[in-house]
Amino acid sequence: MDIENMIDIYKDDLYKLCLKLTNNKIDADDLFQDTWLKIYNNFYKLDEQKSIKNWIYTVCINTYKDVYSKKKRWLNIITDFFNFKSKDEIMEQQSVDIDETQTII
Repeated sequence: MDIENMIDIYKDDLYKLCLKLTNNKIDADDLFQDTWLKIYNNFYKLDEQKSIKNWIYTVCINTYKDVYSKKKRWLNIITDFFNFKSKDEIMEQQSVDIDETQTII
């Protein structure tokens, strides 16, 4: 099977999976495209004796996990930062920094 036929056969099922995983169209579009890019780049690894659909779904799910874990990591970093410092503490620190800069000048 060549890649063009594979895309024609599995594109609808793959897109439905992307929508289920992401719950929104924009992220589903990105995941759909990223999945096909990975499939294209790893097409030589395809074992036609095994289920092609399962392989495609596995690539999609692993791609989703990679993206989700990166987003979650950044969200945790941002959340930790803002939970650690209140808005008043951040504003106070900025004014101290400004005062220190003026003293140096």
